Amino acid sequence: MNFKSVYYLLVVLSVMLIACGETEIEREEAVEVYYEVKSVNNETVYALNYAVSSDYPIASVTVKSPSDQLINLEPYEEFNTSYVKLAADADFATTVPGAGVFTFTLTYADDELPTVLTDRLTSGLLAPVVVTDVMWKDEKMVIGWENQENANSYIVRLLDGDNVVFESSKISSNTLSFDGEHSGWEDVTPTANKQYKLLVTALLFEEDKNDQLQAIARGDANITWGVGLTE
Repeated sequence: MNFKSVYYLLVVLSVMLIACGETEIEREEAVEVYYEVKSVNNETVYALNYAVSSDYPIASVTVKSPSDQLINLEPYEEFNTSYVKLAADADFATTVPGAGVFTFTLTYADDELPTVLTDRLTSGLLAPVVVTDVMWKDEKMVIGWENQENANSYIVRLLDGDNVVFESSKISSNTLSFDGEHSGWEDVTPTANKQYKLLVTALLFEEDKNDQLQAIARGDANITWGVGLTE
């Protein structure tokens, strides 16, 4: 899995690490649960993503939902300081998962007692992102999408297969114009008529917290560099 595909699960957590309680080893940890929203066959579907980050290797992570369901997280690639569970296609449903307090139990190999942290998920949601404009203008790709009043920001990505080759910084508006010299390219130089998958992600943060996610929503389209929307 490309690291960029979980950009906020781990990058956000790394900057909002929460000091843990009284343990023999002073550690910093952070936990996160948030909604993911998208459209499938013209239906809005919902799922949850989970992530944990620590500055010390973790042996296991279990999450208890408000309905007492237990969810096991897995290490993110070789990083045993980060555990995640990202929603698979089968996890999405037309019913919104229940909000409430999620309890994360972190077990460390050298500790007899686990560390317990919580994250409260509220009912705040976003609608799926609707891409409205994809055009080639003045030697730049111009992307536009429907604005969402409660979205805090957006991120635009281009994928070549499963690999993220372009990622913008957070955008407050609902449009982006960029060329092959944009800083968001990942050591890739786009070429004319190259096809990419466009992915626009809207971000909603928890109230009064600009570093902890409440929900994300996605929209996509197929584009051709130097042309615009791919039919």
